Amino acid sequence: MLMIDYKTTLVFVYNADSGLFSSATDFIKKLATPDEYDCNLCMVTHGSLKMKSPWKDYLDTIPNKKLFLHRNEFLKDFPKNNNIDLPVILAQNNDDINILVHAEEINAVKTLEEMKTLLQKAIHKTFN
Repeated sequence: MLMIDYKTTLVFVYNADSGLFSSATDFIKKLATPDEYDCNLCMVTHGSLKMKSPWKDYLDTIPNKKLFLHRNEFLKDFPKNNNIDLPVILAQNNDDINILVHAEEINAVKTLEEMKTLLQKAIHKTFN
């Protein structure tokens, strides 16, 4: 059973690669064809250039450490977990990685408020 405490790191993994070319391509895709964009976590929580302030403010209320990784960074840092569907929010305790919020759940979200509620419920569920 997944249990998180305040020592748990929340790992947010985007279904997009890091790097200048990837960032430029993603920027164009988000504007031109948002319905075809591959990362709903990015789409809902970020504007054109940076994280949306209400999302950042919400995350600041969560006492856990947070790690934000792009797909290529995640695959490099966590090669044993290359079968996890992205985007995803993980709970990391030392070397133990568990899915906190699955890709299907993230991809069903339409608004920032829904994303906050989804994460809050997942965190609350693990504490109870």
